[in-house]
Amino acid sequence: MTGAIKETVAAAMHLERGHRFLDEAALEDALDAYESAIQECPEWAEAYFSLGRVLGRLGRSEQAEAAYRRVLSLHPTHAEAANNLGVIAAKKVEHQEAEKLYRQALAENPDYFEPHLNLGLVLLQEDRVLEARYYLTRAVSLNRDSDAAADHLGVALMRAGRVTEAIELIEQALKLNSQSRE
Repeated sequence: MTGAIKETVAAAMHLERGHRFLDEAALEDALDAYESAIQECPEWAEAYFSLGRVLGRLGRSEQAEAAYRRVLSLHPTHAEAANNLGVIAAKKVEHQEAEKLYRQALAENPDYFEPHLNLGLVLLQEDRVLEARYYLTRAVSLNRDSDAAADHLGVALMRAGRVTEAIELIEQALKLNSQSRE
């Protein structure tokens, strides 16, 4: 085997090990495995994406943001990285940046539930109710089992003065939430 192939195989093994640790909630071990994958193959976007996920779960938002930005520099069409960067931006109340990133994710994957929901929430926070309704309606259509999507669409409808529809959706959200707890 050539050196490049050995590095790629080693990186894939580290990445897989990191996924197993992440599934077991062994976050520090997952972090170490993902960092090892990056050492072996420093231009692998998927390794940086996995690193960003575990850093986010560890509460290291700045480092997660850097990892996701690296993903997008290596793979500009990575919808999940754009969505996750949008989540970080929204938490920092950088709504314009979050909106841009969610729209980028949707441009790459128009049927991706999370950026529809997330963009709807940001637009709702910006009091852009009509636009928020569009994205939240799409989120509900993509995932009818999401209590969050139904609830937030209900709020958007309430703010638009469509009280009866809003109450129906909020009741649906409560029902979905209680079913998910069973």
